Amino acid sequence: MTDQGKNAGGTAVLATQAETEARLLARARELMPMVQARAAEAEKQRRIPVETDREFREAGFYRVLQPVAFGGLELSYGFHTQLAEEIGKGCPSSAWILGVIACHSWIFGMFPPEAQRQYWAGATGDPGNTLATSFFPDGATVRREGDGFRLNGRWKFSSGVDHCQGIVLMGFVRPASQPGNTAGAPAPPVPYFLFVPRANYKIEDTWISAGLIATGSNDVILDNVFVPAHHSLEVMQSVNGKSPGGQFHESFLYRLPLFAVFGYTLVGTALGGAQGALDFVADN
Repeated sequence: MTDQGKNAGGTAVLATQAETEARLLARARELMPMVQARAAEAEKQRRIPVETDREFREAGFYRVLQPVAFGGLELSYGFHTQLAEEIGKGCPSSAWILGVIACHSWIFGMFPPEAQRQYWAGATGDPGNTLATSFFPDGATVRREGDGFRLNGRWKFSSGVDHCQGIVLMGFVRPASQPGNTAGAPAPPVPYFLFVPRANYKIEDTWISAGLIATGSNDVILDNVFVPAHHSLEVMQSVNGKSPGGQFHESFLYRLPLFAVFGYTLVGTALGGAQGALDFVADN
């Protein structure tokens, strides 16, 4: 993909993907000392400060895996890990938020195009909108209702949720028909990703932790929320490369098997934190 800028004469020019990635890495290195200086305050707040969130947005870090059709940069998968590694040298919690929120835009790129268009480009959309996730329902229920799903209950460990304008939840849904197996057992539930706008859930401040203190990985609570079908994605479609977004976007990014590569999102924080600790010991 390419990134548009202007030359000294004011003429629009297109940067190559390598140039864009080099520019963003350089910006991450510039920001790291400032993020590091806020690390103590971030832990006090138990979430990244608004200044850090704003700097990440202005730099374009959250949009590195967002589809170019909806205002993203659509860079190479794993680049978000490199950015997180740089930031993690100064504040692992901030690096965690950078990596996972950037990755969530990639997941949403697999959703039906209608949902992406509404969230990032429609009358009320904004390409700067970011997404939290929770894959951990805690007694929550999801049931089919008409052309969609009805959600109730609590989902846990939603990193960065206070800074996001929507969330993708994982829920387990019984098939519409349950023929069962030969022994008469009911068919197993089917996992879905379900997109919910910020106005439709409550955030509960529950994140009290000894590590990654500033990730703000709080709980979300939904009360009788309806999710239309085009705001859903069957999880298996994100695994087999046959998601609606994967068929819509040209890039292979949205046909990658989600769980085979998702783990790379998290290692940047560990690598950067380890390097930052080593640098601190060596300098002191």
